Amino acid sequence: MLIEMILQRKERSNFQTKLRAPLELEDARWSPEQRALILKIEEKVAEVSGGPIHPDETALVGTLTPPQAQGGVTGHLGLHVDTNAAHWRFCTAIIYLSSLGDGLCGGETVFPAALHLENEGPPSELEERAIEAAGELLDLNLDHTDKALNLSEDPAANPDKADRASRAARELLARADAAEPTGLRVQPQQGSMCVFWTRQDDGEIDRFSWHGGRLVFC
Repeated sequence: MLIEMILQRKERSNFQTKLRAPLELEDARWSPEQRALILKIEEKVAEVSGGPIHPDETALVGTLTPPQAQGGVTGHLGLHVDTNAAHWRFCTAIIYLSSLGDGLCGGETVFPAALHLENEGPPSELEERAIEAAGELLDLNLDHTDKALNLSEDPAANPDKADRASRAARELLARADAAEPTGLRVQPQQGSMCVFWTRQDDGEIDRFSWHGGRLVFC
């Protein structure tokens, strides 16, 4: 039903790479059944996250991504932290609308700087590099690897900051796209939900929450 609603919201438009559509509860085009589904999802997210439903909350956003010839994070949307330039954005819930079909790969949500809780001992050298790169970008007030890489093209940008940002972004992207990546990869499974926190208890952005989506590819 959600897939149908996204297509309905976009008037069944054709798309090549990605289709995004807001799924506001009060949208007049929804049937009672569709509106009930959105409300049920919002209630479940509120239950899991501990954040009650409130009037100023960002609406659900539906996303459909068709398979591509090859996958990866770098060639898709890069890596980012979910703050949306808002101090109150503290967590994200991703609901997977489908599992991978036969012959398809990718589609994971990738967290290159995250650590497996079950792993004992200190982080590996590669994990340390990913964590340091994630922290460096936040220290430079950057929330997206694209912004970091584009700094070198900004004539007003400080050259030292642009160089630091570029090196950190490339390191984090390399860890996300590596054959043996660091961090976590959450596989898409129809009906499952991935919930993660962008901010720590003190309100600071959590460097472990850098993430991106791998393209689904054949």
